[in-house]
Amino acid sequence: GAVDYKGYLYIFKRHGIFQVNYQPTRVNSSGTLFPWTEFPNPIVPGVGTQSHRSIVKFTTPSTHATPGQELVFFVDQYGTPRIFDGVTTIYFSSKIGTSRDTTIKCLADMDKTRNPYSFAINNPNKNLIYCFMSDLNSQQNVCWMLDYSVGFAWGRDKYALAFNCGAIFENSSGEFLPYVGNYAGKVYKLESGSDDDGEPIDDYAVFSDDYLKSPSINSKWFLTDIRGSTGDTDQNAKISYFLDGDETISKTNEV
Repeated sequence: GAVDYKGYLYIFKRHGIFQVNYQPTRVNSSGTLFPWTEFPNPIVPGVGTQSHRSIVKFTTPSTHATPGQELVFFVDQYGTPRIFDGVTTIYFSSKIGTSRDTTIKCLADMDKTRNPYSFAINNPNKNLIYCFMSDLNSQQNVCWMLDYSVGFAWGRDKYALAFNCGAIFENSSGEFLPYVGNYAGKVYKLESGSDDDGEPIDDYAVFSDDYLKSPSINSKWFLTDIRGSTGDTDQNAKISYFLDGDETISKTNEV
């Protein structure tokens, strides 16, 4: 795969990221006009991708800790999500062994043979990247999410269906929204409604913090966004949480 990024073309091969420079007046050694210059050594050696569909650009918003950064998200050849800044990459931690909940799905549970079919969608309206992967069912049935609103928070969305492709489309109102296609040929719009395939949405994301050292990115939820609706204005939702390892609820808020 390839991406036009910061004035260069970056080629993502399986085991390396290469930089190609465009110089309109460049002449090669044989005297022929050849405007392309490819650096023989990879910018990032040993890191590449098996899926060009996982490569998406995004820009951190004004609410981010470091706003205005143009970055590239992709899934590397080993199934690990990464961020590329034109010089190096940083990866997302995959072990959630420090969590009290051993049933939480993590990146280590993904089917590595399905890496070539991974795909990602950037939704700049919500500062979210959807990354679809597989956990041993031969379909891309797991949706990971990168929330880059204020930091970098890694979570997982839950859907009743598996999807094999997706993209951002402009609707008739001029909005750019994420759409995905399932294996039966149907197209769905994400972020619409309060039910999932006819079933009520019980939670928006499932996540857990991770405490591996740099250069891994730890999930730090500076802001947790709860989305949904109650039956009427007289009904309230109660949100409770507890610290990892504690057995008693730390706090309950009614909204």
